[in-house]
Amino acid sequence: LELYSNLSLEGNDFCTLKVSTSDESVSHIKTFYFHDDDPGKLSEWLTSFHQDRYNIVRDERDAYMQLQEQFTGEIDSASQMIQISAKEKQNMQIDLENAQNQALDSLNTMKRVLVRFGIAENEMQQMDSAARAGDALTKYIDSMQQKFDKLL
Repeated sequence: LELYSNLSLEGNDFCTLKVSTSDESVSHIKTFYFHDDDPGKLSEWLTSFHQDRYNIVRDERDAYMQLQEQFTGEIDSASQMIQISAKEKQNMQIDLENAQNQALDSLNTMKRVLVRFGIAENEMQQMDSAARAGDALTKYIDSMQQKFDKLL
């Protein structure tokens, strides 16, 4: 009945209910006429059609509003997740920078210790990481331990 949006009581005595489409260019859809001797019954039918239509439209509107609320909630949730992820990323980048600075400080500290132990400049050039500097320190400490053990 969605296509039949024109509902009217017609005739001199309003005893005919006309049900037709609002688009007169659709010729293949028929117009229906219902006749009853009691215009009150046809008026009840007309009221019933309008009430049913109203209820259907209201239910559709309510369903769309519920979907809109649901989508709005999902969008808000996704937006919060994006903001949280962006903040976590920013914190991780700060942590990474701090860790890199600490590693560089450790490397420079190890190099200063190795210079105090008398490591040659050309060997110092090869120490581009904390691991290599740590290995050099370990090697030097082991050699010092061996020298000390020989003295005893």
